[in-house]
Amino acid sequence: MSFYSSANLAGANNDDSSGGNAEIYLASYSGSAMTIIRQVTRTKVDPANGRNVNAFSPGRRMSRDGSMIAFESLANDPKANATTNGTSLALFVYTVATDTFTQIGTRAQNDINRLPVFTDYNASLVPGSLIFASFLNIRPDGTIPPDAQVLEGLNPQRSAQVFLTTLPASSSSTFVRLTNIPFQASFGGTRPVASDSRKRAAISLGGVDLGGGNADFSIELYYMLTPIVTAESATALSFFTGASNMPVPNATPTPTPGASPTPTPSPTPVPSPAPGTGIGLAPGELSIVRSTIALAPSDATASGASETLRSPALPIELNGVSLSVNGAAAGLYFVGNTSKQINFVMPITIGLGVGRVAVNILDAGAGSDTILRGFVPIVVSQPDIFTTTNDEGGRAIAFNVTNPAARTPEPFNVTSPDASGNNVPTVIELSVTGVRSVLPAEMTVTVGTTAITGGDIVFVGPNREAPGMDIINFRLPASLAGAGDVPVIVTVNKNVVSVSSRPPSSAAHITIN
Repeated sequence: MSFYSSANLAGANNDDSSGGNAEIYLASYSGSAMTIIRQVTRTKVDPANGRNVNAFSPGRRMSRDGSMIAFESLANDPKANATTNGTSLALFVYTVATDTFTQIGTRAQNDINRLPVFTDYNASLVPGSLIFASFLNIRPDGTIPPDAQVLEGLNPQRSAQVFLTTLPASSSSTFVRLTNIPFQASFGGTRPVASDSRKRAAISLGGVDLGGGNADFSIELYYMLTPIVTAESATALSFFTGASNMPVPNATPTPTPGASPTPTPSPTPVPSPAPGTGIGLAPGELSIVRSTIALAPSDATASGASETLRSPALPIELNGVSLSVNGAAAGLYFVGNTSKQINFVMPITIGLGVGRVAVNILDAGAGSDTILRGFVPIVVSQPDIFTTTNDEGGRAIAFNVTNPAARTPEPFNVTSPDASGNNVPTVIELSVTGVRSVLPAEMTVTVGTTAITGGDIVFVGPNREAPGMDIINFRLPASLAGAGDVPVIVTVNKNVVSVSSRPPSSAAHITIN
C-alpha cells in the first residue's frame, strides 16, 4: 500500500516536517499491523514560496500489482531532498523495483489536478497505460506547443480533457487524447476512474454537457467507452429518419479513410430539401444509419428503454456495437447484421451543424473492432411521423386522447366525450420524432388541406417512456367533419427555417368521419 503523511515517521527522513511538507510512503499491512517499507519521496519546501511539495490526491494512485505509484510534485527530483523545486506541479510515475521516478510529459503552469490512474492491465496485473486529466494542449510527444503553433497539440481549445500515455514511462512515451470535451468551464474538475482497460472508464464533470442533457450544468458522472480500433472501413454510411425511413443527405466534407474525425473547417449544411427528403437529423431524434456491410456481428435489440427510470435510457453498446456523434454516445435500439442498419437516438443536446458519426463494430469471434465514419447534418428540427409501414404511406400512429383514460384508434370524429362526459373537440395524439426542442407556437399540423395552429396545438414534447419518440396533441376543427382518408403533415418554423415531414404524396394518413 502507499500513503501520504507530513509526520516525521520512525526510520524516515522527513526532516522538514515542521513546515508541514508531506511525503509519500510505501508500506505493507498484515491485517493487524502496518510496516513502513520505504519513504518514496524525499523533498524539501522552498522557503521562497512555502508550498507543500507533493500532491497525492485521494483515489487509486498505486497500480494493482503494487509496482508503480503516480503522483504530482513541485520537485525537479522527488528523491533529491533538495529545495530545487519548480513553480508548478509535474506528473511523475514511481517504479518500486528500481526506486526511480519518471516525469510524465512537460511541467506547465496552472494545470488542473491531474488525478492519474493506471489501466490496461495484463494477466499479471501489470499496467500498460496511465490516464490523467489536464487542460494543457499536449502534443503526442508530451511537449506543449507555443501559442503560435497551437494546432500542433491534442487540445487546442484548452478544455479539461482525459489523456493516456503508455507504460513503462519514458522520455519517448506517446500521448493520446481520450475525450472530446468542448470548450466549456468544468466546475469541480475532471476526475477519471479507469477499469482494467482504457476501453471502459468513468469521468466526473461539472458545468459540461456532452450531448446527454445536463441542463443545470451540475457535476455529473459519465461513462466513457473508448473502442480499441483494429481496422478502419471506407464503406459509406447513409442516414434516415427513424419513424418513416425518410432519407437525409450526407453532410460535407465526405469522410476519407484514415483522416482525422474532426474536419477543418466544418461547413454548416444549407437546408434545401427535395420532396420526400429530410434536411438532416435533429437532437433527440430516432434515427437510422445504413451501410453496404453488416453493422453488427449478429442482430440485437435493446429492451426496457425509459427516460423516467433511474438508469441509462438505452444501451450505448449493444452486441459489441457503439455509435457516437461528435464524441457523444448515442443510445441504441437495434444493431443489424443482415439488415446492415442501426436504429439509434441522436444525443439530445448535440450541437447543430455537421455531425461526425463514428460506428464501431466489435466482433469478438473475429478478434476485430472496425470503425466506419460518416457526416450528417444536425438541424434544429426534422419532424417525422410514425406509420404502420415504418416507411412512406401507411396509417399514422395516432389516437383519440380526448379522454386520456379511454384512448381509441381511428376513424376519428371531430368531437368526442372528455373525462367528464362532455362532448368537446377531439384531441388527437400523434406519435412523431424530431421535434424535441419545438414549442407549440412553432408548429403547424396539416390534416388534409386544413392547417391546425396556435391554441389548437395542445402539447408538444418527448415521450418519456420511449427515448427518441415525441408526442403532438392537437384538436380537430369542426370543418374537418366528413374529411375521410386524409394525409397528415407536421411543419416546424424555427430559427427562420421551415421544415416538414413527408409531403402529401408519401405522407401517412388518418380517417375522419
